[in-house]
Amino acid sequence: LLKNIDKLSAFHTGMSTRIGIPVENLAHGYSEKLASPIFATSVGLLMKGIRDVSEGKVKPKPSTPTQAQTEEQPEGVGPDAKPWYEQVFKKTKEWFEAEPDSDF
Repeated sequence: LLKNIDKLSAFHTGMSTRIGIPVENLAHGYSEKLASPIFATSVGLLMKGIRDVSEGKVKPKPSTPTQAQTEEQPEGVGPDAKPWYEQVFKKTKEWFEAEPDSDF
């Protein structure tokens, strides 16, 4: 949305650039709000994901986990898991409280 950003980018990188317009790849009947370049990355990532699944590069995840999947989940994953930030704080606290290594 910045004026001449495509030219500036081409100048600095030496590669051709263009402003992404996500509606180039959407069927008719889309919301006019989607015509903004703001949505180009998200629409592009969705299209890549769909293409990768259809080509067999990635398998889609099931919407509900099976019994075997819930038993094999790593620590910190599942319905009883703590929020991610609590795990980060816990690991950081453990790192700071650890005894210093005498070899250093």
